[in-house]
Amino acid sequence: MPVGLPAAQDPGFEHLGWVAAITASAVFANVALSNLRDQEALAGRFGTQRTLRLAGASALGGVAAALLGPTAVRPLAALPLAMGAAVLGFRPSERYGALVVDGALLVGSLLALGWPAA
Repeated sequence: MPVGLPAAQDPGFEHLGWVAAITASAVFANVALSNLRDQEALAGRFGTQRTLRLAGASALGGVAAALLGPTAVRPLAALPLAMGAAVLGFRPSERYGALVVDGALLVGSLLALGWPAA
């Protein structure tokens, strides 16, 4: 939201759909892993393994979208990549959720900011 709303109003911003898709993939993976921690919502319905696969597929889809999309959005691949790392090492503990799962959004964002522009 902090990026999407201003970008949607900027007539010169061309890649809002790509940015939204890449960001949504990482956020979905984050929510799925957060649900796994407490076995609620998505995880309660689908089970641990299926939810992990959905989170991983979402992160992978975000990476693919970032790398196959316009050059300007490629740095955003860091966001779903960081979430993918959180999926691969998932542990259902409160500490892992707070530090790694939620921290992956911060780390991915910082990596994207530092990614050299094309």
